[in-house]
Amino acid sequence: MCNHTERLVYTNAVIKETLRLYPPVWMTARDAIQEGELGGYRLSAGVSLALSPWVAHRDPRWFADPDTFRPKRWLDGSLEGLPKYAYFPFGGSPRLCMGATLAKLALVLVIATVARRYRLTLAAGAKVTPFAAASFLIPQGVRLMPTARS
Repeated sequence: MCNHTERLVYTNAVIKETLRLYPPVWMTARDAIQEGELGGYRLSAGVSLALSPWVAHRDPRWFADPDTFRPKRWLDGSLEGLPKYAYFPFGGSPRLCMGATLAKLALVLVIATVARRYRLTLAAGAKVTPFAAASFLIPQGVRLMPTARS
């Protein structure tokens, strides 16, 4: 990200926490290219593995109180030393989403612009629920009420 958006530290923490709880891709698959072992299990070459950011991001080994939205966890140093793929909302390695950098930049700019002018609250009776469509996660029931900031 460009230097200016990196200065929006809390905005970035909110985005990271949102992507932790609601990654855009909830599950992906990879094929083992060679024989090996994973977590004590023997894997043959060619076996397919399902990888889920949704599950990994809620693992209490890596995230205290994993189901709670707490952006400050990204600011308090408690996630220092987080294993490489404990957090991977856009995939990783050679298969990292090619639009990840642009998506994160757009999120920071839109959220900072809107939040500067409006306070958004969930509309009365609205209940946001994630819908797992193929490999994408789609939020349903999002109804927000904007209130102008003075």
